[in-house]
Amino acid sequence: MQSTLNVTRPIGQGQFPDADIEIANRLHPDLVRAFNLSRRFADLADFSAGLAETLNRSRHAVFLLDAKGGIRHANAAAEALFGEPDGLCVVGGRLAATSPPAARRLEALIACAACADGSRREAGSMGLKTPSRRLPLSLIVTPLRSDRSLGPRAASVLVCVADLEAQLSLPERQLRDIFGLTPAETRLALALLKGADLREAAQSFGISRDTARNQLTSIFAKTDVNRQTELIQLMMRLLVEQPA
Repeated sequence: MQSTLNVTRPIGQGQFPDADIEIANRLHPDLVRAFNLSRRFADLADFSAGLAETLNRSRHAVFLLDAKGGIRHANAAAEALFGEPDGLCVVGGRLAATSPPAARRLEALIACAACADGSRREAGSMGLKTPSRRLPLSLIVTPLRSDRSLGPRAASVLVCVADLEAQLSLPERQLRDIFGLTPAETRLALALLKGADLREAAQSFGISRDTARNQLTSIFAKTDVNRQTELIQLMMRLLVEQPA
């Protein structure tokens, strides 16, 4: 992209007076900022197009939200959820749930993922029960790096919705091949991804909480993360990148 600005003066009028030159000097920094901003918007457009293509290939419903929960992009699976009478909906352009308690929980997760204080920005998850499903929808809300100078609606939150009854999940073999996890570690990692806490996972697998904690420590070491939220973010990125 190229931008050119020519400021000319008829030859017969001679050189620019000092007052005009002073005006130009004051405007110059603003012109430079405008040019740089236009380049960043162009870069953002290219990035958004690539990201949208990736999200559209996901077999799971994926929403790209701004800091206030406004929907910036929804893939085909996500759009299909809005055709159902319960579960997720759009209120004022924002992603919401039809159940008031679930709507408050989802709003809180989005606010936490989009927190202006980066040190307090965290991923989270929730189950969304619907009358038409035996199992709840699994929602994972994770923060994205965003450039707020591009406006308040810059994408900052990714929401991945998994239909547990559709039996779509992150393949165990993928986790083992990429990170070298043992079968037991893989099983625990997938349980955490689906929203279980460490105690619940230990109970469901018939192991002690100490054993589950040791497995989680090993998972952290192999995946090079330090917290459970970071592990969920990592697995969610793998989940989103699965081809349809």
